[in-house]
Amino acid sequence: MSTSLSSLAQLPATRNLATDAAVANDSSKPDSPKALQDRFLTMLVAQMRNQDPLNPLDNSQVTSQLAQINTVNGIQQLNDTMSLLAGNFSNLQLMQGSNMIGHSVMVPGSTLNLKNSLGAAGFSLDQPADNVQVEVRNAAGQLMQRVDLGSKPAGVNGFTWDGITDQNTQAPDGKYSVKIKAMQGSAEIAATTLSLGQVVSLTPSASGLQMTVGGLGQFGLSDIKQMI
Repeated sequence: MSTSLSSLAQLPATRNLATDAAVANDSSKPDSPKALQDRFLTMLVAQMRNQDPLNPLDNSQVTSQLAQINTVNGIQQLNDTMSLLAGNFSNLQLMQGSNMIGHSVMVPGSTLNLKNSLGAAGFSLDQPADNVQVEVRNAAGQLMQRVDLGSKPAGVNGFTWDGITDQNTQAPDGKYSVKIKAMQGSAEIAATTLSLGQVVSLTPSASGLQMTVGGLGQFGLSDIKQMI
């Protein structure tokens, strides 16, 4: 078995913030800060025109109402800014994700897909291991092969399997499960198994961009541990 995996690429993306900010503050929108202020001033003028001469509008009331409309304006502008940032972040994620389509990625999971007598998977270590042992089992739980990979560094590590079992027979193509046992001296240390698959599509969702990895399911951007 051998390791041959590369690091996750950083994918930049840009958007015209100035243009979006202008759209967010467009006074033609019924809920824009300018529209809110115009409606308030219209109502205030009407109230002053129709006030009782014997009981005129209190200056303190006007001051209080003006303060309130300024607070509303501030909140509305903050909401517009947050919406703008959220929209730009979603677009950034979409552009990043689109560059991953067709690439193979490492994601959390214990599945190894054997195709044409070749399969690959991986594991992540929080700390270096003196020895890492890999077990490959078929769908019935039968042990296909157990191999010691030797010492491995902390981080993401990959390995391949040619489908040759401990009985020196060729395993058929299909899905197999992987179990990792990592040791540091006489103590077992934490190891997370990783599956390898190809990104085939993207799906925006309320929780963020979801990527469909062929044969493995859907994953978020944060689930991608490595891209090849």
